[in-house]
Amino acid sequence: MFGLGKKKDPVSVNTEAEIKKGIKHMGSMKICAGHTLFEFNFHTGELKKAEIEQSTIVTADGSKTFKKTRVNPHCQYIGFLNRQNAVKKLTKFGFKVVE
Repeated sequence: MFGLGKKKDPVSVNTEAEIKKGIKHMGSMKICAGHTLFEFNFHTGELKKAEIEQSTIVTADGSKTFKKTRVNPHCQYIGFLNRQNAVKKLTKFGFKVVE
């Protein structure tokens, strides 16, 4: 009658949750020359190359390129020389790698 006890609109709750998620800067890492960035999922044991997005920004000083990788949950990002080396090192530390 007076608006007491009204429930929130479920659509607005979903949009608030999506806004709160957003994109966060997790950090940065430098990879040695000649190495490849791999993505290792701890839950599934899957090892694959990380997907890297490259963007270019043109400024008055010139153009700058930025590389970003999309961070997936339950994954660790590590730089290795090649896949064989990555499997060898991960099994040495006690992780099971699924081929």
